[in-house]
Amino acid sequence: YAILSHVWDNSEQTFTDLQELASKETSNYEDLSAKAHGCNLLAREYKLHWFWVDAPCIDQENSAELSEAISSMYVWYSEAQVCFAFLHDVPPGPRSSLYKPGSAFRCTIYFTRGWTLQELVAPRRVVFVAADWSVLGEKHDLADLLEEITGISADVLTFRRPVVATSVACRFSWASRRKTRRIEDEAYCLMGLFNIHIPIVYGQGHEVFVQLQECILARICDHTLFAW
Repeated sequence: YAILSHVWDNSEQTFTDLQELASKETSNYEDLSAKAHGCNLLAREYKLHWFWVDAPCIDQENSAELSEAISSMYVWYSEAQVCFAFLHDVPPGPRSSLYKPGSAFRCTIYFTRGWTLQELVAPRRVVFVAADWSVLGEKHDLADLLEEITGISADVLTFRRPVVATSVACRFSWASRRKTRRIEDEAYCLMGLFNIHIPIVYGQGHEVFVQLQECILARICDHTLFAW
């Protein structure tokens, strides 16, 4: 299956929206959101029969389903045959344009969001696509540039070095300049990087990050956590 990595906006098609479409006799692929439609077309090009987009595929009104999805997200991305990273703020252009100082690729909001961190690290194959869904390049080929932009080692991005061989402090540093819409997601989006799970409960604020650190300390023998 293919999976989509993207920055959420205020017009995301929800699970409820998709259920309503499914109940209509005349609904078809054209009724999908632009993101789902674009991912579908790319999945077909890559000869894949299934694709997954988080916003319309997770029932966020169901707390149990939401909790399971958040806890499983890293694995789902890691098991995808290809991950399409949609960069809505990057225009199409030749690969050479990505390397230019101040390029749209270097400055995309994608590299500043919390959830896209694990979506970049977990899959073996990540294909970056521009605002018009044209292919910009692949993670493996752009690893050195991505290291320069994100601080994540090219060896980690290309699976020459496993994430678990990277210190706790280093993994935290990857997320240090990234933001999430909800405070609790600052912790939840990092669970997969440490292969740990904490209860998904919104409304606790920064306390969740403390829980994450305590769980890491109990599970991973790495005192660089204190340096962080």
